[in-house]
Amino acid sequence: MFQVVRSGIRLYFPSRFFLRSKSQYFSRVSPATPAFDFISARSSGFATNWIGAAEFCTIDGWCATAFAEQPRGVYIGVGVGDAKAEVSPGDMDQLFRNAFRLQGGTFSPQTSAVETEDSHLYVFGGYRIFPWLSAEAGYIDLGSFEYTSRGTVAIPGQGVQPITTRMEVESQGVAVSALGNLPLSDYFELHARLGFFGTETKASGGGGTPSRPVELSESGFSFSFQFGAGAAVNIGDHFSLSADWVHYFAVDNGGGGEEEDDLDYDGYDVDLLRLSAIVRF
Repeated sequence: MFQVVRSGIRLYFPSRFFLRSKSQYFSRVSPATPAFDFISARSSGFATNWIGAAEFCTIDGWCATAFAEQPRGVYIGVGVGDAKAEVSPGDMDQLFRNAFRLQGGTFSPQTSAVETEDSHLYVFGGYRIFPWLSAEAGYIDLGSFEYTSRGTVAIPGQGVQPITTRMEVESQGVAVSALGNLPLSDYFELHARLGFFGTETKASGGGGTPSRPVELSESGFSFSFQFGAGAAVNIGDHFSLSADWVHYFAVDNGGGGEEEDDLDYDGYDVDLLRLSAIVRF
């Protein structure tokens, strides 16, 4: 049976719902104690802690607490890790084919390579609104990738000429996320992330034919979405370490402008793995 009270919902179960009782994992309480009690909040002194406490009890008074207290309030942190751009040599070869085609030429790569892995940095702050929900924002450096190729280009009136290309692409910007938290104990919790980001992407490099060397320097702004998951370990009352995986969609998508449509270019995705140090206030 259940009972609705001001602090939440209380459920009562008979003793047979537990495989064992009166062990070191259970605490003895009054027989009147409910089987499930979700308490919304508790104030103490100058600090307020939100509690997600699930307490399961038998009718004869043996109970176990499933969730523990989780602090509410402001936190800041810094994270570092690896960034991997989901870009292949074939993707970049096709992008350059489209670019030369728009100029009336034909690009034929013979060898090409992409270095997709780099380090990344995330500096952030947030607010834990409830035990199960936080809001977070910060500066994100998504690292860079580098493309190199050798081949030929056929230009009307100029014949076929050898060509080399080198291009480095890097992105930095601001990310905003909502985190769904699942506290499993005083010391450990899981979380999922969903949000959006805006980044400025810069492309620089050079190459061209022996008769026409080219230097490249361009930049643009893009806006898209991110999601991810992770786990955190609490160290004392004010410090945490968090390990996260985050996926960024369509970085450098250019907002779907005419130039990107002509090049058949929708940007690239980035996967991040990072370790963050967090200070809670």
